Amino acid sequence: MYTSGTTGDPKGVLISNESIITLLAGVKRLLESVNEKLVEKDVYLSYLPLAHIFDRVIEETFIWHGASIGFWRGDVKLLIEDLGELKPTIFCAVPRVLDRVYTGMLF
Repeated sequence: MYTSGTTGDPKGVLISNESIITLLAGVKRLLESVNEKLVEKDVYLSYLPLAHIFDRVIEETFIWHGASIGFWRGDVKLLIEDLGELKPTIFCAVPRVLDRVYTGMLF
C-alpha cells in the first residue's frame, strides 16, 4: 500500500492480512455499536482511488456481507447521475470529501 503523496512523496507500507481482517472486524463492531448491519441489498458507491485503504476496507466489508459495490465514472459532473443510477444505501466519506461537499466545491 502506498500513501497518496498529498503532503510529500508517496511512501510504501506493508499491510498484513491480519491488519485487514482487524479493520474489517472493527467496521463490523462499529456498525453493531449503532445497531446497524450490512445486508445483501446494501449498495456502496466507490469513488475514492482503488488503492485508498479506506475504500479498500469498505469494499471488502461489502463483499464479506454479500452487498453490492458500484463505481463512479470518475467525472464529478456525472456524480449525481451515478448516484441516481446506483442508488447507494450507504455513503462513506473521508474528511477531505466532506469538506468539499460542505463548501460546495464538489457539486
